[in-house]
Amino acid sequence: MRGTSAPFVAAFMFPHPVALGILGAVLEFIPVAGWMASAGVFIAVGILTHSHWIWITALLGLWRLIMDYFISPRVVGHNLEIHPLLVIFAVMVGGEIDGIVGISLSIPSMVVARYLAEVVRSKVAVAVLREQQNIRT
Repeated sequence: MRGTSAPFVAAFMFPHPVALGILGAVLEFIPVAGWMASAGVFIAVGILTHSHWIWITALLGLWRLIMDYFISPRVVGHNLEIHPLLVIFAVMVGGEIDGIVGISLSIPSMVVARYLAEVVRSKVAVAVLREQQNIRT
C-alpha cells in the first residue's frame, strides 16, 4: 500500500501507524513478494494487538485488486505503449509457464518481442518500397 497506508492503519487504531506505513512503502518495492510481506506484518500486528485486523485484510485485498487489475496495467501499458489487457494476459501466461520468475519476466519479454516485430516489419516495409521503386524504373 506504499506510504498511503498510514492513515488507514491509524483509522483502524493500529499501534505505530507511521512505522507500519513506512515499512509497507519499503516492502512494496520488492517485486511480487513485497506486498505479501507487508500484508503479513499488518495482519500479524493487528491480530497480536487485538486491532481491527479483518478490516485491514479487506482493505489490503481491495487495494491489491485495484493496483493489479486497474492501475498497474494502465501505467505499464501507457509507458510501454501496450494495451492494459495484454499486460494482464502476459503476466498470467508468464505465471503459468514459470511461476514467479515468469511473472517477473513476462512484461520485459513482451516488450522485446514487440520491438523485434517492429524492426522486422520496418525492414520488410523498406524492402517492399525498394522493390516497388525498382519496378517503376
